[in-house]
Amino acid sequence: RIEILINSIMNRPIHRRVLNASNTDTNSIQIEEDEFSILETVDELRDFSRVLHARQPKNCFFREKIPWKTITLCVIFFILGSVFLTAWAVKWSNSSFSESYEFMLLGLIMFIPGSYHVFILVQVLRGVEGYDYDMLDVLDQD
Repeated sequence: RIEILINSIMNRPIHRRVLNASNTDTNSIQIEEDEFSILETVDELRDFSRVLHARQPKNCFFREKIPWKTITLCVIFFILGSVFLTAWAVKWSNSSFSESYEFMLLGLIMFIPGSYHVFILVQVLRGVEGYDYDMLDVLDQD
């Protein structure tokens, strides 16, 4: 147990203030301090830590890194895939499938991943919850 490890390091019992959270919403936690008591489990320590850190201010210096190379590449894939699929449709209407299947393969190979990543990019730019730049395959390895 973690108490034994900490007790052996500090040579004193682990104490904490008993905090009663009246609401689980992190923006409106009402904290009432009671007397000191000993932490008994790791789960209590984890819960205590969550209550203490629930009202931490946001880091005003944090800036989400935008993967510009990845965005550029996925837009290029989407556009070129669309161009190749259009060229395939035009060539297929004027000739046989065996003469035009190269355009279809190139178009599909570029259009499918390009459209997937462009969809994610549009959702991120719209601010839809659950979508962020981490979902894109990043080419910028700085």
